Amino acid sequence: MNEQTTRMKSDPGPVHYQYRTVVVGLFILLPVLLIALFVAYQLVQFGYLERWVHIEVHFDEVYNLQQAADVIYRGVSIGVVDRITLDQADFVKVRLKIRQKNFPLIQQGCSAQLVQKNFPIGDWQIRLTRDKNSTFVLSENAVMPVREPLTLDILLVRLETLLSALTEIATEMKTGQGIIGQLLSDQTIPADIGTLRTQMKGLLGQVDLLLRKADTTLGSTHNMVGHMDEFFRHGTDTVDYVEEIARDAAPLITKIDRLIDHFDQLTSDLQGLPPDLEEAIQGMKRDLTEAEILLKALQKHWLLRKAVQKTIENDTPSNHHSQDPSDPPP
Repeated sequence: MNEQTTRMKSDPGPVHYQYRTVVVGLFILLPVLLIALFVAYQLVQFGYLERWVHIEVHFDEVYNLQQAADVIYRGVSIGVVDRITLDQADFVKVRLKIRQKNFPLIQQGCSAQLVQKNFPIGDWQIRLTRDKNSTFVLSENAVMPVREPLTLDILLVRLETLLSALTEIATEMKTGQGIIGQLLSDQTIPADIGTLRTQMKGLLGQVDLLLRKADTTLGSTHNMVGHMDEFFRHGTDTVDYVEEIARDAAPLITKIDRLIDHFDQLTSDLQGLPPDLEEAIQGMKRDLTEAEILLKALQKHWLLRKAVQKTIENDTPSNHHSQDPSDPPP
């Protein structure tokens, strides 16, 4: 007996028997936690944990506006309709609940308007709009200004007024009344338009002719520039050639001067020669003098002045007095 009792005490049995208290507690605690979370979610969802600011709006007609309808500002829901009551003064009093965090947005210059979610059918809601010119400041439990409800019948009346005005304008145009009607009924307008079109075609033709002439002028100018460039190129070559002639003329003048001096010395040394020989020597001297005058005149020309000046500067005094090997002996 004692052995059986000891064996039963040493064998605790299955695990759920060992922790059956914990298991039972979990089965009780989990549903309670789930129910608490669901209740908290519902409270948050329906705004019971929100802080609200209450304001009132007075309407002549609410068009089947329901409690808990949305209050919209700039397309975002910032509150709900809390209560709708019919006042003894023959108007409908609508109490709105606005979330406290959104109340500063509508506190100044806002007004309420009845609109439908999906125009022209759908549930009614209240839309708040801001008027920049309004100085009204809203406080808690105050009455907010209202605007005209946006309803289908009002829109139909406005559309009918617009259609009437358009019909009247069309009638005046058809009968020739008013400025537009006179313009449409005047038979001279098509003729004036045709004349204007003809004049425009003539003007475009003249512009096209002017552009062609301008193109021809530009081509001629291009050719003239080419010819001028060629002329300047040839002129440069000519000036270089004349300068080369001037450089060669300077030594030749020097040689002629020396030759004339030799002729003078020869004439003075040959005193008493026959008259014919002396006359021949004098004739040669006159020819050399004329050649010298011609070369000096050529040097003084404006085209050769620069080259001659360079030649004179490059010549040294010794060149004028040294004996030229090509000079004839005295």
